[in-house]
Amino acid sequence: MKMIRILLAALLALPVIALAKAPQVNPALWKVSSKSATVYLFGSIHALPKGLEWRTPALIKAEAEADTLVLEVGSLDDKAALAKTFQSLALSPNLPDVLDRVPPSKRAGLKALLDKSGLPLTALKPLETWAITLSLTPFILKQLEIDPASGVEPNLTADFKAAHKPVEGLETAAYQFGVFDHLSEAAQRRMLVSSVDDMKTAKQDFGAMLRAWKAGDPAAIAKNFDKDLNTEPELRRALLHNRNANWAGWIVARLKGKGTTLIAVGAGHLAGNDSVIAMLRRQGLSVQRVGCHKSSCQ
Repeated sequence: MKMIRILLAALLALPVIALAKAPQVNPALWKVSSKSATVYLFGSIHALPKGLEWRTPALIKAEAEADTLVLEVGSLDDKAALAKTFQSLALSPNLPDVLDRVPPSKRAGLKALLDKSGLPLTALKPLETWAITLSLTPFILKQLEIDPASGVEPNLTADFKAAHKPVEGLETAAYQFGVFDHLSEAAQRRMLVSSVDDMKTAKQDFGAMLRAWKAGDPAAIAKNFDKDLNTEPELRRALLHNRNANWAGWIVARLKGKGTTLIAVGAGHLAGNDSVIAMLRRQGLSVQRVGCHKSSCQ
């Protein structure tokens, strides 16, 4: 199980480019419409290398048309409130020592990872196991030389706020943290072990995901996620299927209203048979790729 890809492409992690300059990437953008409303769906990566040009002419056009931007979580600006929410779910009494939560064969690797990250064992002990894994994310991003501030969501948010357009959320931070909080302890510990194992191939794994995203290749993105989550039905149900079903329902309701909405969520949510796109199509809606120059793009 590759938690690198799952955390960066599926979940919370933590200036418009001129059209005259050709974009270096073509990430997937979809469109679904009713008689009175239009919803664009953009598959994002939450953290990207600095300087990567990812806005395509099609996305810039969708931004201009949209009345509202909708993200997984509407606003992450209030760091104090976010930390308070995290702590309210992450802290528990009488937890075992951190190293005792992984098999003996993995303890040296976890200790080495924690030492490199600068996170002391004493500070992590009161955290539930899922929270320890998430606490390692900033260190992992640093090792990959990618920057959350360069991700899709903060930049789209800045655009919409500058245009005085509202930014909404499909979920709250409490809900997202709660998804992890409700996992079984066994699943949480497998996530922590995976974080240790994944560091050996983290750059290669992120590179593969980034190449699939830049190419606008949902099949390759879905292949990565299927490989990671097919052996983890609990995680797949909690992180992808249930949330995708909720979002598909939200979009159906939105299409009964008026106006144009741009939705940007992790690319893994828009790829494969379990995706928001597939769920909408199974409900009889016509969801079309926008700005795709290959005849095979679906």
